[in-house]
Amino acid sequence: MKKYILTITIIAILLSCDITENRFIYIENHSNQNIISFISKKDMNKMSAITESDSGADVKTNNFGTINPVRIRWEQYFKSCEDGKIRIYIIKEDSIIKYGMANILKKNIYNKKYLYSIEDLEKINWKIKYK
Repeated sequence: MKKYILTITIIAILLSCDITENRFIYIENHSNQNIISFISKKDMNKMSAITESDSGADVKTNNFGTINPVRIRWEQYFKSCEDGKIRIYIIKEDSIIKYGMANILKKNIYNKKYLYSIEDLEKINWKIKYK
């Protein structure tokens, strides 16, 4: 009986543990300008602001950054995206300074947009190379 209770207790503890997601989106900036990158579940022209689920990274010239939203489950995130695909936007830092984020979203201004399924990101090892 003690073995049975111990086994049930261990299973309950393991099932209650939060599984940490270990996948990140790596943005490699090979351009000569600083960039801001962020992910979104929908197209920019349908956004009025960047929300908690639209996590991003500030990436300096010839450097890399990671996009890792807190407590995300990528499979669930992709299921909630339009067409099951994530949007990754790259915007030059100078543009944000010049126009402001509200105008950038309103006018759909960006330097590069990537559209990926989770399978697409797996194929490229979760690394985006911006030039």
